[in-house]
Amino acid sequence: MSKEGTETKSTESLINESHQSSLKSLEYLINESHLTALQHGWWDEDEPRTIEDLLALVTSEVSEALEEFRKSGVSNDDVHKLIELRTPEWYKFL
Repeated sequence: MSKEGTETKSTESLINESHQSSLKSLEYLINESHLTALQHGWWDEDEPRTIEDLLALVTSEVSEALEEFRKSGVSNDDVHKLIELRTPEWYKFL
């Protein structure tokens, strides 16, 4: 096998490992989100919520997020600058 082929295989292996890691992270986030939803009344397996109930809950959460953003004193321009920089911790400023 050529050196080039070895490098390609190594790169493919790294990509596969990264993909597997991302899937594990995503699975973890899904499980954590579901647990949080159960703990806070968003999900009740015995009595499913209606679409109207879920939309009302989402609206309430978005309103709370907006209120916290306004209290933070962070400007919209600052948030956009952080997002444009692709700073992984931009959300901590909200």
